[in-house]
Amino acid sequence: MLGTESLGEQTLNTIAKLALSSQLKDCDHLDVTIKTSPEKIVNGEVESLLIEGKGLVIETDLRVESLEIAMKEIAIDPLKALTGNIELTQPTVGTAHLTLTQTDLNRAFNSRDLRNKINVLDTYLSRGETKVTVPEKRCKLYENGTVAVETLIQLQPSGETKEVAFTTTPKIAKGGRSIMLKDIDYAVGKEVSEDLTEAFLEVAKKMLNLSHFEKQGLALRINHLNIDADKITLSAAADITQFPTL
Repeated sequence: MLGTESLGEQTLNTIAKLALSSQLKDCDHLDVTIKTSPEKIVNGEVESLLIEGKGLVIETDLRVESLEIAMKEIAIDPLKALTGNIELTQPTVGTAHLTLTQTDLNRAFNSRDLRNKINVLDTYLSRGETKVTVPEKRCKLYENGTVAVETLIQLQPSGETKEVAFTTTPKIAKGGRSIMLKDIDYAVGKEVSEDLTEAFLEVAKKMLNLSHFEKQGLALRINHLNIDADKITLSAAADITQFPTL
């Protein structure tokens, strides 16, 4: 067992970094900074924790260009901390900042895992029993905050497919748990009907729900969204119930 005399910030930083890095497929850089003291650890207190990473591959098709999670005034289990296990005893609210490149975003949206999650949540045209799926999608990010989307919409059970292309402006949904597509402007010859548009937006709403990308013990509420050429940056409040898992 590690004694309090040796369980300083450096030891906890190493423990936390190893715990996080073991969950990643790959990363270019990962750093964990914990501010505390042996005396505070004994009382189950940590002043702050900062996680910074670049080029994090969290799952096969989910890569984040940069990630920062910050927490303050954290309550932990002191006995478990002495054995190298950081466990929160109370929920805490932190902040999160993450950046995804255009390539990261396209890979995530076309991942088999996300497609399976979305297909379970059936979406139908308002006029009947025609099911709508979106098997392929590509997006391009522009510095004016708009996104160009090219996608293939498939109708079941007929198997009919339609190519769709449009520009849109992503906005934060009420509550910050999802992103909505606003001000859709179709490319000439790539338009679809009103009810198919509504169905596609419903699929997009499900796809852009943060619950599909979060890990256990971490829930995000977006408060700022910025789109630039080839990248998207999100700032969010982070509701944390356990030491972050990536």
